[in-house]
Amino acid sequence: MSPQPNRQTGSGGPRLGTKLYLPPVRQSLVERPRLLEQLSEGLRGRLTLISAPAGFGKTSLVAAWRREGATPLAWLSLDEEDNEPTRFLDYLVAALQTVDQGLVGETSVLMQAAPAPPLKAVLTSLLYEVNERETEFVLAFDDYHVITNPALHESLSFLVERLPPHAHALVVSRSDPPIPLARLRARGELKEIRAADLRFDEAEAESFLNDVMRLGLDSDDVLALEERTEGWITGLQLSALSLQGREQKSELVRDFAGDNRFILDYLLEEVLNRQPEGVLDFLLRTSVLQRLSGPLCDALTLGGGGGQEMLAHLERANLFLVPLDSKGNWFRYHHLFSDLLRLKLKQKEPGLVAELQTKASVWCEQNGLTDEAISYALAAQDWERALNLIEPIGYKQLALGKFEQLKHWIEIIPETALKPRPVLCFWYVPTLLYKAEFDKVEKYLQIIEAAEPEELRRRLITTVWTSRCFLAISRGDVGKACEFSRKAAESVPPGDLKQQAAVMHTRVRCACLQGDMKVSERTVLEAMPVYQEAEHTVFEIWGLTSLGYIRAMQGRLREAAEDLRGAIRLATEQSRHYSETLIYPHSLLYSLHREWGDPETAKIHLDEALTLFQQTAGVGYMMFVTENLKSLATMLEMSGEAQQAESVLEGGVRRVKKLGNEVMLGQQRALQALFHLRRGDLPFVSRWAETCGLGPGDEPDFLEELPHMTFARWLLATGRAAEALPLLARLQRAAEEGARGRVLVELLILRALAHQALSRAAEAAEALEQALVLAEPESYVRTFVDEGEALSKLLLQSLKENGKRWEAERPGLLRYVVKLNEAFRPPAQVQTTQPTPAETPELPWWYVNDPLSERELEVLRHVARGLSNQEIADKLFISAGTVKRHMSNIYQKLDVHNRTQASERARAFKLLG
Repeated sequence: MSPQPNRQTGSGGPRLGTKLYLPPVRQSLVERPRLLEQLSEGLRGRLTLISAPAGFGKTSLVAAWRREGATPLAWLSLDEEDNEPTRFLDYLVAALQTVDQGLVGETSVLMQAAPAPPLKAVLTSLLYEVNERETEFVLAFDDYHVITNPALHESLSFLVERLPPHAHALVVSRSDPPIPLARLRARGELKEIRAADLRFDEAEAESFLNDVMRLGLDSDDVLALEERTEGWITGLQLSALSLQGREQKSELVRDFAGDNRFILDYLLEEVLNRQPEGVLDFLLRTSVLQRLSGPLCDALTLGGGGGQEMLAHLERANLFLVPLDSKGNWFRYHHLFSDLLRLKLKQKEPGLVAELQTKASVWCEQNGLTDEAISYALAAQDWERALNLIEPIGYKQLALGKFEQLKHWIEIIPETALKPRPVLCFWYVPTLLYKAEFDKVEKYLQIIEAAEPEELRRRLITTVWTSRCFLAISRGDVGKACEFSRKAAESVPPGDLKQQAAVMHTRVRCACLQGDMKVSERTVLEAMPVYQEAEHTVFEIWGLTSLGYIRAMQGRLREAAEDLRGAIRLATEQSRHYSETLIYPHSLLYSLHREWGDPETAKIHLDEALTLFQQTAGVGYMMFVTENLKSLATMLEMSGEAQQAESVLEGGVRRVKKLGNEVMLGQQRALQALFHLRRGDLPFVSRWAETCGLGPGDEPDFLEELPHMTFARWLLATGRAAEALPLLARLQRAAEEGARGRVLVELLILRALAHQALSRAAEAAEALEQALVLAEPESYVRTFVDEGEALSKLLLQSLKENGKRWEAERPGLLRYVVKLNEAFRPPAQVQTTQPTPAETPELPWWYVNDPLSERELEVLRHVARGLSNQEIADKLFISAGTVKRHMSNIYQKLDVHNRTQASERARAFKLLG
């Protein structure tokens, strides 16, 4: 089935059919039956690996094997852009569908979902469909060495180890992929073909040189060439081309002795020098191109026409031209060949290189290939043209999160060229901020401040203040940040939506850092329409993420989850280039679903957040760094990955140390202490508490809320509850004033535990009930369960004492507390004294949570038979007073007042056996 180049990738761009196209095998090919047999043998295992340096005929071997065999081949030629997981998966699905159009159809639909499903979810679906279809095929990945994304290496490993018997993987690469090859090798599931296998031996070299290239060399000459090139196929091809048409071939072969580098130079020079002038001129002029088409070549050559015919001629002449599609429209030169061509062009006409690159830039611009037009202009060092091309699209690049590309372009341009064009600094500075390269920012802000004329400076000065605001935030200086935000607002030009959006973002950041969640929410809601009108997608995503964070802090968990899902949808649809934006909503959604006791959904967001975290290696820019790291570390801790959790926390400490942000460093240290406290590592926490500079008499500060709460927990853990209570009371008032409802629930729980530790039962029950009333509407679970056995006992006692009142006054609260109480029990725990569900109707909450003991059930059975207290005492060898106490417990637990009612209720509940 032919590839479909007009299809769309998962990222919204056109799918390149060339990537699914295995170049055809040449007719005049050296027969290599031993290698073809090895490839066929490999089908019995899971993976065949063809690993060798460039020029060893790896792809040609697969093409020859495909011609000889009947097994369908799903071919995927990789490039560096395929390191983006969604793109990789999209082309993987497309490759499989070239084998069977109906294959992985459900997976293809799954990939269109928003938010994008995790890698493993897609791969699991794909494997399921492959297994169901039972279509025998080989899945081949060409040029796998360009893949550097660890998540994709894990995906390949996951895929290879789970392929069904009728499917086989083939990886063609210049280096070994970082997957568990040793394990596959030990199991006999790996077939390896390496450079030593691919090198032409003497017989194959003779066949190539004499049968294919028709040189008529004697055996000594063949052996000499084979030794000089060490069987390297491209080297033999180059040497053959240089010898074609020569009379004294043996003398030339002998002259090839010496350093291999010079041999290669000699061979390449000989190939070029033997080309007709027109062909040589075409080769040299088009050597500046990364890829070639007829019209593009026409723009660079003297004839101004015939480019397509020349490309066809070069392909027939085997002059190192690699087709990039099945229609013969696009090609590239072999990399080594193009390197030599460019070197030769520089030697012959050094001034022509930049001129040709500029012509290529003009052609690409005229044909809508803006990115390539910029790349050629930069290569030509035509700074004015490059700046003219970048400037109109700079804002769009930023708004869509294409920071890396924009940053790469501008950093090539020298500062002397940028200074007269300060508008480019206007686009460049945000890329430095987004990538946390704060030390470089001030230099470019000064270029803007020195801009001429005055009118231009006034138009750009807002960026100076917004940038300095973000720098102050990165260093934890909230006062300076708010001052710079005000100056930015005062300087923004009327009607400039782009800069208004940036100013609004500084206001959001400053509001969130001050801790008043009502003010923060209002500020974000005011900012969102500005972001939308300015068409700044990244700000919109951050705005929705901010709303999710703020509403979660307020305790409005369900609204928060909806905001975060909206952020994921928007990022997935419109800003795939900046995957960092997805880390935060995924990690916060993990936190929410874990809070609700929903491990399956939480795990989905865990996988996504961790994958993105590993890909981007940082979470340094947004305001939720500590909250985000807390979620990530909790995820890992709960998954049994305590060591990786510690590594994530240590990484956070290192990053904030680099920023010089002492406030955030304190938060990170407290976060580490909190995790060690939960693990029971009290010595670590004590060392932190003794050096953190906090004390029980401190006044609340929002930015130190986490450290203070961790300090209060340490006081409780070390038996100093009396010192913790005043601190907790002050923190509670501050949380109430800042509308931080989620924090308030946690603080009330801590106060309840402190009172419990001091044997103040009434105060403990009151604080716990306040926490339960706040938590019930949003169904909190883990905030309570994470506190462990001490809170479990307090909750059960509160249920016993207040259950009847709640049943009458707050039935919803009663249902919530009963469910919460059940969440404290291990999943496998079963009440031995409780009848099975199959034997009894549903028991009421007050019995389930306080069932009859075995002795009480024994007493009750005798009561049901009509025995008196004394008769029961004689039967059980206990006193009548003891029987009376048991009866009192039975009445309370069954909610009855006499023997008859107790017997009737016991029979109704089928408790008597």
